[in-house]
Amino acid sequence: MIYLDNAATTKCSEETVSIVNSFLSTRFFNPSAQYKQSVLIRSEIDNSRNNILKSLSGKGRIIFTSGGTESDSIALNNTKKKQGSKIIISSNEHSAIYYSALELRNRGFKLEICPTDNHGKLNLVEFENLLDESVSLISIMHVNNETGAVNDLKKIVTLARSKAPLALVHSDGVQAVGKIPVNLSDLDIELYSLSAHKIGGMKGSGALFIKEGIEITPFLFGGGQEYGLRSSTENVAGIVSFARAIESRVIDIKSNYKKITSLFNILYNYLVNNEYFKVISDEIFGSKYILLFTNKLIKGEILQNLLESKGIIVGTGSACSSNNKTTRITNALKLSKTDSEGVIRVSFSIDNTENEIYEMISALDGIIREYKLLCL
Repeated sequence: MIYLDNAATTKCSEETVSIVNSFLSTRFFNPSAQYKQSVLIRSEIDNSRNNILKSLSGKGRIIFTSGGTESDSIALNNTKKKQGSKIIISSNEHSAIYYSALELRNRGFKLEICPTDNHGKLNLVEFENLLDESVSLISIMHVNNETGAVNDLKKIVTLARSKAPLALVHSDGVQAVGKIPVNLSDLDIELYSLSAHKIGGMKGSGALFIKEGIEITPFLFGGGQEYGLRSSTENVAGIVSFARAIESRVIDIKSNYKKITSLFNILYNYLVNNEYFKVISDEIFGSKYILLFTNKLIKGEILQNLLESKGIIVGTGSACSSNNKTTRITNALKLSKTDSEGVIRVSFSIDNTENEIYEMISALDGIIREYKLLCL
């Protein structure tokens, strides 16, 4: 099998599997207990928290969550905002942000949805026009999970500071951390969401960075874990393996990106030189971990199934919203009906090889030939 849907999830690294096995088999103690083994486990959690902050140059707190969706939800729903104030998101945010924002609108907040360009990058002119002193919260993803478009978070924060001084700025960094450089202090951002399973960690483990001085309303009550904000016995295996995954990916970020760029370029060059395909991702300024394209011949879901029959797994968009048949993202990207129906998302990981990409290209050529013969 050739797996090319790594924006949906990645295979756990060998190191993750080893760490998880250790905490599930011999180091299974509850970190809230008082005996020596539990105290040691507690120190592992504290070290993991500190190591993530160090890897991302963050000055603040890390609270561990069940994943990116929970982190996004906390950022929107559990921050202090003036009732009736304005909230800004982009038109192609992850569904966790979009539906949380809709819920806030239902509660009386004013929601503004800022358009993006054809690659999925925030329109900064339109964004600046939406800013004023009534804005309390801004949430713009760092790397678009559909197209790989990279938003200029530093510019976004700077604009917010000048025109909406009371606004908190949050970003979903799930597709950014461990893939492109992230310096939270340099970005000067208040809230930033993370997820483990996009970078070789285990599912069910995520985190939210909270800048120093930012208050979050507690939402799970009980034993007082996670600074009293999210009481629950910690997912120690997920937390420790997550921190280690971030550490290792950040250390190797340049060499990994060089490899991923090579994979991206092979497929990109094939697609742009084939009359039946159209690339949507930005080949210059986007993240090379994601390549979104469409085709003129076959609906995306059918092409996905045909590739799967040949042992190649790709996506047709966000796996998190695959059960919600919606044109929200394709409309935001200003795709025609034909282009919308033919979308395929290929997303790479450091485990992929050039030979795998050439096999996918060969499979696409074969599928096109077969389709053209059927249409004769």
